[in-house]
Amino acid sequence: MTDTAFYVSKTALATRMLVRFGQAATLQRKATGPYDPMTGTASETVTPYPCLAFVENYSVRDLGGTVIQASDRRVYLAPDVAVVPKPGDTLVIDGADLTAINVKPVSPAGTVVLFEVQARGQ
Repeated sequence: MTDTAFYVSKTALATRMLVRFGQAATLQRKATGPYDPMTGTASETVTPYPCLAFVENYSVRDLGGTVIQASDRRVYLAPDVAVVPKPGDTLVIDGADLTAINVKPVSPAGTVVLFEVQARGQ
């Protein structure tokens, strides 16, 4: 089995695990339109992207001396979400809005297996 085939199979495994143990979620991305000098505002569009997510709390050892706050959550997203998550995106999970603070693709050998997101409640 080639390295690429190995990691593609790991991506499929990660997705199956998220289907089994995760939950439906929505990644929302805001885009600001052009500024309208007549109204003094710019329009804002929110685009939803359905995804699978698994949420867990950070351990106490993760909290000491870092930028992780006690209320932050570690969220794993399936790699098949339509856009690459980025800081500032909103994750709607179980009716709660969480803001992506940090996003790390887990991508051994360049194949994204899943996304790890540090998410903060609003």
